[in-house]
Amino acid sequence: MVCEEAHRYIPRDPHDGFGPTRKAIARIAKEGRKYGVSLGLVTQRPSELAETILSQCNTLFALRMGNQQDQEFVERALPESAAGMLSCLPSLRTQEAVVVGEGVRVPIRIRFANLEENKRPHSTTADFAHSWLEDSTSRETISRSIERWRKQQR
Repeated sequence: MVCEEAHRYIPRDPHDGFGPTRKAIARIAKEGRKYGVSLGLVTQRPSELAETILSQCNTLFALRMGNQQDQEFVERALPESAAGMLSCLPSLRTQEAVVVGEGVRVPIRIRFANLEENKRPHSTTADFAHSWLEDSTSRETISRSIERWRKQQR
């Protein structure tokens, strides 16, 4: 089971809501292995995850991470043998990760293989710089945008 954006529904602070979800995921993290269920927590903000649930995960894939708070959080989860690898977290390239835990014999730095074009998600990062160069606003678009904006007022 893969939980994308895991920090949104298993937050560090139990008062942030999602109680039933948090309870279910905690149970899967603690007992899932007995039933052949694996749990993958995917997040860009590991410092916002519930530590008790994250501590149940046996293998950690850490991708590029610039936020100091997130790096410190990951450092607490890593074994001492992987401490030297933390310095490379901010400089990892796309598709690279540091992997530690039961899934690997020793902490390693890996690069994920390219996916075939037809297996890739049909989404990309918006090219804002290119879009800003285009003059695509018409009077009609501006009028419609202002009208929608006004209707949203209380």
